[in-house]
Amino acid sequence: YKKIHHIGDIHGCYTALMEYFKEGLKEDELYIFLGDFVDRGIENAKVLEFLIQIRDYPNVILLEGNHEIHLWNWSNEIKAKSKQFETETRVELEQNSISKKEIRKLYRKLRNLAYYTYGDKTVLVTHSGLPTLPDNLNLISSEEIIRGVGSYSLNIDECFSENVKDNNIIQIHGHRNGFNKPISASTNSFNLEGKVEFGGKLRILTLSFDEKSNVVFTPIEIENKVFKL
Repeated sequence: YKKIHHIGDIHGCYTALMEYFKEGLKEDELYIFLGDFVDRGIENAKVLEFLIQIRDYPNVILLEGNHEIHLWNWSNEIKAKSKQFETETRVELEQNSISKKEIRKLYRKLRNLAYYTYGDKTVLVTHSGLPTLPDNLNLISSEEIIRGVGSYSLNIDECFSENVKDNNIIQIHGHRNGFNKPISASTNSFNLEGKVEFGGKLRILTLSFDEKSNVVFTPIEIENKVFKL
């Protein structure tokens, strides 16, 4: 791929998302969405309609965040274990006639993680971030990958850098940013949680090659101007 896009937590912020995708998706570029597509924001239905539209593209990878389980439960007539989803997100989805069948199809497309090489970089992409690169990712539970290790107060970026000394091994994640870290959160860990649903910024990180075939990391932030006060 000429470029790889990593899109952080969206949380129902369609306007900010479309600011980035105003020219659509390119076939020769890869798009990895890091999960937490809904809740707290006020444009959840539009976000889901967009993801349903692109879910089968061969150059789109959708990761599961900890909020997606509410969509699965709702689509299967199970009450979500989230008051916020039940009182706000669910109401919005039903008012906009979001198909539960299409949500089930969308959920089945979700993956735990992306793990790839790009040039001389090895890249681990998860929703929650991990404190290290395990010897065998197959032995790590989905629960830890999706919901995270430890509490929200754990500085997962510093943990990763302390445990993984090779700067050619990169982590990219969303989910938590209790220390208000920038996108380049530590020497080899990137944090794409930008509180977009609270009027913060949608965070995106792209990887591409320069004219000398070096991997270039480009952090992007898009301010969300459509949110609930």
